[in-house]
Amino acid sequence: MTMFKERKYKHGNIKVCSDCHEPHGVSSLAMLKGDGITVCIECHEDHETFSHPLGADVLDIRTGQGITCVTCHNPMGTDHEYHLVEDGKKGLCVLCHKTY
Repeated sequence: MTMFKERKYKHGNIKVCSDCHEPHGVSSLAMLKGDGITVCIECHEDHETFSHPLGADVLDIRTGQGITCVTCHNPMGTDHEYHLVEDGKKGLCVLCHKTY
């Protein structure tokens, strides 16, 4: 497993884990201080509205969970621009949209 600091694209402003994560365990995804939208928009206010539907009513077909920023982005670092979990072209979209 590649460590966060070794990734090509990562948040340069992350100072401590507790900026985004609860240090003493919670039931939220990845122990985030909120859902995968509210935690992100604390720093990325300009992304509060987005072209892809987000929220608890828009389900990820792979997990049955609501789609959030972290459905497509890995803030801990990736090898793809914009912290995307895949290449940002067809590879990302076909994770959920098989006919794309």
